[in-house]
Amino acid sequence: IRDLVRSRGLGDVYKRQAQKAQEEENNRIKNLLQEAGQNYSYLFEHNPNPMWIYDPATLQFLDVNHAAIQGYGYSREEFLRMTIKDIRPKEDIPALKKEVTTTKSLNHSGIWRHLEKDGKIRYVNITSHDIPYKETKARLVLALDVTDNVKYQHQIFSLNQNLEQKIEERTRELHQKTLDLETANEEMTALNEELQATNEEYQTANEQLLAANEKIQEQAEIIQQQSEEKINRILHTLHDMVWSVELPANEIAYLSPAVETIYGISMKEVFDSPTFWSDMIYPDDKSLKERKLAQAFLEGYAEYTYRIVRADGAVRWLYDRVTITHDKDK
Repeated sequence: IRDLVRSRGLGDVYKRQAQKAQEEENNRIKNLLQEAGQNYSYLFEHNPNPMWIYDPATLQFLDVNHAAIQGYGYSREEFLRMTIKDIRPKEDIPALKKEVTTTKSLNHSGIWRHLEKDGKIRYVNITSHDIPYKETKARLVLALDVTDNVKYQHQIFSLNQNLEQKIEERTRELHQKTLDLETANEEMTALNEELQATNEEYQTANEQLLAANEKIQEQAEIIQQQSEEKINRILHTLHDMVWSVELPANEIAYLSPAVETIYGISMKEVFDSPTFWSDMIYPDDKSLKERKLAQAFLEGYAEYTYRIVRADGAVRWLYDRVTITHDKDK
């Protein structure tokens, strides 16, 4: 009987130890998730372009960043009482409804018209992605302002229309004059002079159009360069590592400086050793990372926690979010 009591007592001790270990593991995972959520919120809130999260079922805004509040003129509270239909012209809402019902997980839906609070129209290039948000399915939207580019395109189109109209009008006039000048050499000479003048006007207009196109291209390149510089400045301030790899060559396209702090190796060592990703993974976690990368290839997205062994021998826990994107020309 004493042995039975003793064994039951030991069983209770082991059970309490196991419960305590499980609680510690749950707290560790919870802390990692909270840290990841804070990093995600920082990137979302401080993005220089308008971003928001909405419910695909109700189209209700769930969250907006500071750039959206500044750009559209609505307060955060006003946004959260609205749906994404409320920032669209009425005539665009049928197309919007069709788009949200057929959109893919990662979707580049192109250029749309949006309404600011003062009624002003802005043109935006929309990219969206499915994300989990507070235990529900939601979509994250990036709205890149391309209003100036669209205006320039409209101006070019208007110039082309005016030029074509002038050419058509002048052509009709010349045709009529050609019929009249068949009876007189003097009239034919006058017609040739007028035709030469028209050609000079066309050449002048064409030169103006080329100059306008060059100016637009220069401005577009300046805008793109400024946007890239802003994004690079933001990425250089992050403590998290941001990376991009070209597939299938597995070549590093971009790597933020945080790799040196996290992995304990220099940027030069990273580029000199393309296999450092797998070489520094904790042996017991290699199979986990391989499975998660395979999942990312199949589903377009994966997130997971694993360990690495730094250059100085220290072990660190890392949390990865991987998204697979496809270039339109590849």
